[in-house]
Amino acid sequence: MASHGSIRILLIEDNPDDVRLLREYLAETRTCRVEVTHERRLSAGLNRLTEQNFDAVLLDLALPDSQGLDTVIRVRAAAKRVPLVVLTEIEDEVLAVRLTQAGVQDYLVKGRMSGPLLTRSLRYAVELARMEEAVGEVERRFQQLADNAPVMAWMTEPDASCSFLSKSWYEFTGQAPETGLGFGWLDAVHPDDRTAARDILVAADAEREPFRLDYRLRRKDGEYRWAIDAAAPRVDGEGRFLGYIGSVMDITDRKKSDQLEADQKRVLQLIVKDAPLSTVFDALIRMIEEQSAARMVASILLMDADGIHLRSGAAPSLPEAYNRAIDGMAIGPHVGSCGTAAYRRRPVYVSDIANDPLWANFAPLALTHNLRACWSTPILSSSDRLLGTFAMYYPDVREPNGQDLRLVDVATRLAAIAIERKRAEEVLRLAKFSVERAADAVYWVDSQAKILDVNEAASRMLSYSKDELCAMTIHDLNPAFQAGMWPGFWAETQRRGTMMFETVHQAKDGRLIPIEMSVNFFIHEGTEYHCAFVRDITERKRAEGQFREMLDRIRKLSQRLEAVREEERTRIAHELHDELGVRLTCFRLDLARLRSFMSWSPVPREEIEKKIHSMTAEVDATIASVQRLVAELRPGILDDLGLAAAVEWQCQDLERRSGIRCSCEGTEEHIPLAKPLATAAFRICQEALTNVVRHAEATTVRVRIKQVDGLLQLEVDDDGIGISPDKLSDSRSFGLLGMRERAASLGGQIEIAGRSEKGTTVTLQLPLNMGGRR
Repeated sequence: MASHGSIRILLIEDNPDDVRLLREYLAETRTCRVEVTHERRLSAGLNRLTEQNFDAVLLDLALPDSQGLDTVIRVRAAAKRVPLVVLTEIEDEVLAVRLTQAGVQDYLVKGRMSGPLLTRSLRYAVELARMEEAVGEVERRFQQLADNAPVMAWMTEPDASCSFLSKSWYEFTGQAPETGLGFGWLDAVHPDDRTAARDILVAADAEREPFRLDYRLRRKDGEYRWAIDAAAPRVDGEGRFLGYIGSVMDITDRKKSDQLEADQKRVLQLIVKDAPLSTVFDALIRMIEEQSAARMVASILLMDADGIHLRSGAAPSLPEAYNRAIDGMAIGPHVGSCGTAAYRRRPVYVSDIANDPLWANFAPLALTHNLRACWSTPILSSSDRLLGTFAMYYPDVREPNGQDLRLVDVATRLAAIAIERKRAEEVLRLAKFSVERAADAVYWVDSQAKILDVNEAASRMLSYSKDELCAMTIHDLNPAFQAGMWPGFWAETQRRGTMMFETVHQAKDGRLIPIEMSVNFFIHEGTEYHCAFVRDITERKRAEGQFREMLDRIRKLSQRLEAVREEERTRIAHELHDELGVRLTCFRLDLARLRSFMSWSPVPREEIEKKIHSMTAEVDATIASVQRLVAELRPGILDDLGLAAAVEWQCQDLERRSGIRCSCEGTEEHIPLAKPLATAAFRICQEALTNVVRHAEATTVRVRIKQVDGLLQLEVDDDGIGISPDKLSDSRSFGLLGMRERAASLGGQIEIAGRSEKGTTVTLQLPLNMGGRR
């Protein structure tokens, strides 16, 4: 197309005089610039048309290589959209009509032509071609838009007959233009809606107002789909009514979606109103069946309490004989669709029951009732527990589509809600009954510490009526628990979830009752609460006091027995030392004197000396045994030099007897200890070292003694095989129990840490002051 203000002309003329004249006429043009390309023969002109773009062709009908109407036809074939102005010597109306029919925009008679006439003819031809091209472009765009729009477009004439239907209409309905235009489109409308649709269209045509109508439209596969038809009148530039333009949209899915949403709300209302499960399931299944266009029937099976069998929940559209046959079916890896889905805990889609191995044992039953496809999905709780199955049966072989899967999702979700709520309500009723009959008191408390509800046990424990308690706060029951403490307590229960502690509550008669309270924080329907379980522990406290008194008496008795035992050991040691030891020593001296006296004896000296030597060795061994017994009963070094020296002696003795390297480390040579404390520490150290020799398989032992913050700390550490946690807690480990009890009786404690293949560490802590025992 030429740029604005210029026209490019292809002149095909063989007469030089006419060419010169035409150029002069065109040169006189002042309204626009004209560019002329001249060719003498038609063939050359046709070549130019294929090589260049022109705004118009000025054509002589009489050319050396072409004559008359044939010339026009050949040019028009080469340049269909380029406007054509013909030059002729003859003024003939018949010829003019034939030229116009052949696509010529204008023709000029050479003898009567002038410059303005030529210029005006060319400009009109060019502008007319441009307008036709613009209109054609608009029509092409409209056609493309109508054919590719998500709706079906149409137009009517003033008499309401349809003059245009978009490609999408024909693709949807299967009609063709010859059957759809006029009033033929009504044949695709459902017979029950056809008359109303025509009447509304005709009435709107008379009123010439916009309108909308719904009707069922037959799809080419024979299924009727709901459609909405919206139209507005169209008029020309002068306001004359030209008919209607409108669009048709398939709204079946939207209608079904709206209906599905409404039905879901209805099912949820049944659940909230605590309707029986059978009623809820019946409504749910009918809702899903109505959404399907494939004659589908559905069923719900519930998982039995044994976790093995499926029980009939609801299947209002399935044959009763079939329902009876599958009721109580055991789940398994090859038990139809439902039994297998329950066993696998995932969906099972069987599109052809007759030929699927999962239905090998059940196909005859299903086919008898015209059930040829079955898709089953497990119904799972919010905690992933199997509740049952939802199944969809079809009378033909088919695969699930997206809409089917959406319906399955809706059905299983609503079924799970209904089952869980019903079971939760049953549990709640049982829990409420149990709470009311519970021996412990139960309080429900709000965020302001107000008591909302209590059970009968609370009234019995505190002697208040239920109404009196529900008019009180927690602070009224526990005077020491002031209101200012409540926010922090509430926040802590929010953080921890559950708290357990002991406190007191005041009864109606003023008694302070010791209680054990377990407080649980929870949120119900958006509101926060405390649920407190309260137990009267008066008897337990009394028993604990009695037990502590008895334990204290036992420990005092144990201490007394230990003291008596040590006194007896000390006495025996003194007697062994003072009597037996002295006598044996004297005996040894007598033997020595005897040896000197018998130097003059007639008995051979060698025999006498041999005998005396034997007696002396025996006496020495007896003295050593006595000394060892004395040390084991109570080493004198413990009383004379203190605990540190006694422990060091014990380490040296262990190393000498066992070969295990044993060292003693102490921060002080003398630690001031009462005699019972020193004795207990020594005995515990002695027991620990004995255990090392017997059980540890150690090569090295290290003992440390020090004072830490008023405490004696004694640590025995070996590099042996360690000790297992089971052995540490074994009630038959009497040595360990004795060590612990001995320490506890004096207010101390023992920690024993064993590391496999890395040895054992025994740590004793005793108060230096016996008055500080715990």
